[in-house]
Amino acid sequence: MGFINKLMGIYYSFLLYRCLIKFSSTADWAQRSIAQERSLRLIIYYQIGNAFRYQNGNWQPVTGCWGATDVSSFTVDHVYCVNGDGTLKKFNNATENFEGSYRIDNEIITKIDVALGGEIWAITESDKLFKFNGVSWEQQPLACGKLCTLKDIAVGSGQVYLVASVYGSNDGPQSVYTLNNGELVKFGAFYNIDVDREGVIWVISNYTRTLFYKRPGMREFAEDAQMSQRVTSNIGG
Repeated sequence: MGFINKLMGIYYSFLLYRCLIKFSSTADWAQRSIAQERSLRLIIYYQIGNAFRYQNGNWQPVTGCWGATDVSSFTVDHVYCVNGDGTLKKFNNATENFEGSYRIDNEIITKIDVALGGEIWAITESDKLFKFNGVSWEQQPLACGKLCTLKDIAVGSGQVYLVASVYGSNDGPQSVYTLNNGELVKFGAFYNIDVDREGVIWVISNYTRTLFYKRPGMREFAEDAQMSQRVTSNIGG
């Protein structure tokens, strides 16, 4: 916990105003802010797969989601964690724990993103894409089929973005694509992406591995000055 607190002291102001950013380092661990509410700031410590909440000046463990592989939120009422067994757990603000079990039949969930209004999108270990309609999971068409290896997902501003490796392409080990009627359309020279609740698009450059952003109304992406010297590989939540 001392190591986590020391590092979070460095990143605290950044996480407060730049929510939904996940970092990975040479120390082989990563963390992700999963809530944009001041009352709920959580990270996943990926080396041990546990969740921690910033409360009373310290990072305190949150139980109920074990071996976690991903986390995402829209508001405090829509915070989800991908459990180690490939199911979803939902954060209960009353008990301050992750609870329940939401699963996709015959699938193992690996990554999720919670969009406007709490709409949940998920990708699975078998490289399938699903959307929760409020009652059940609906598989979404992907024209690339088994040629796609899905790495991550971001949903925002009316668009679905997939981070994927496409066999036979010249796009590198992974790139960002938009989903257009089941087709993957290349979206810039980016390695990973997330969209926050204000419609700001956050991306990691394929070339520098540094963080860029594009606010609504901006024509081009701009490098984030606070993070220009931080090499990252993952964002989201």
